[in-house]
Amino acid sequence: MKCEHCGGELIPIDIDIDGYYIKAWICNCNSDYDTLNLTDDRVIEWAKQRDELGFDEREIWSLQTRISNYILPRLKLYRDISVGRPGNVSTIEEWHDILDKMIKAFEISSLIFEHRSDPNYNINTEEGYNIYKEGMELFKEYFLDLWY
Repeated sequence: MKCEHCGGELIPIDIDIDGYYIKAWICNCNSDYDTLNLTDDRVIEWAKQRDELGFDEREIWSLQTRISNYILPRLKLYRDISVGRPGNVSTIEEWHDILDKMIKAFEISSLIFEHRSDPNYNINTEEGYNIYKEGMELFKEYFLDLWY
C-alpha cells in the first residue's frame, strides 16, 4: 500500500485493543496518515470480526475492487509464465490474447471509482463497458482452465 500524501510504502503495525488484534498501516512521512481511525466507535467491532472471521467488514465496502485487486496481479503472472492452454484454444498466442482481455477487464474493475479519460478504461463509456464485459465473460468461460 502507498501513502496518499507522499507515495511512500505504508508500514503495517499491530495494535492490541482489549485483547483484539488490529492491524494499522502508517507512513514515516509527516502526513500522520494511517488507515485505522482508533477513535472510530466501530474499531472494537472490526477487531472482533477479524478475530472471528479473519477479516472485517471494511474489506467488503468495495468488494469488487478488493477482489479485482487480488486477482489482477495473479492473472498477470499467470499470463507471463503460462506455457499451456485449454484444449479448445488453438495456440498459446490465442490463449494469451484471451488472458489479456481478462486482465483488461480486471484493470477496469479495479479502477471503477477513479475518473478515467481513456474510454477503454472507463466502465461508464460504451467502449469501456464492452471491453469489461467481454473480459469478464471470458473469465467466466475459462475459470476452470486457470491452473498451472
